[in-house]
Amino acid sequence: MTTEPDPSAQGRIAGVTHASLPPDQVLHHLQTPSILCHSIPGAKSVEVDDRGRFAVHIEGSVGPFEARIDGTLAVTVEPDGHRCRLRADGGGGDASAGVIDLGVALDRAEDGCRVVYDGTITVTGNAAAMGDRIVETIANMLGRLFFERLAESEAAATEPKADETPIPPRLGLNPQIWVPGLCVTLVLLVLMFRI
Repeated sequence: MTTEPDPSAQGRIAGVTHASLPPDQVLHHLQTPSILCHSIPGAKSVEVDDRGRFAVHIEGSVGPFEARIDGTLAVTVEPDGHRCRLRADGGGGDASAGVIDLGVALDRAEDGCRVVYDGTITVTGNAAAMGDRIVETIANMLGRLFFERLAESEAAATEPKADETPIPPRLGLNPQIWVPGLCVTLVLLVLMFRI
């Protein structure tokens, strides 16, 4: 008996944003759980696991639907200190899963640095039915939001005090995006965080 392979949808994630921080500070943000929790759309918690990766829990609502997604984010910094690789793996309860693999370059600029990211996303399971174009569109929207939040100044993304719990951001999507891309969005919420 032959089983059919899971359907998949793929896309490219790429963009550029400006950070008013030097490259080493942006790399610090990429390795700080509370800042990642602030940056990942819909993240409720980000904790370091026993393998040195980040365990990400996302609870998001898209329109009238709610989702709980768990995933991991691995951040590998290159020896030059100006490049890193992000790999996120995650899935939800609807048998959908996804992988994001991004290269990130931090180019020093006069007033901070330029954050350039480029990579791929692959989604399998029910969410893949939305197709490559919608997967790519939503992944790029959430990727842009993630990197813009990550690049905020230190004052806007400070770590909480020991007795404070970080308040995760609420995900808000334009109905023109969430209606056609609902399934894909639920998976991608985690994937950005694992990105």
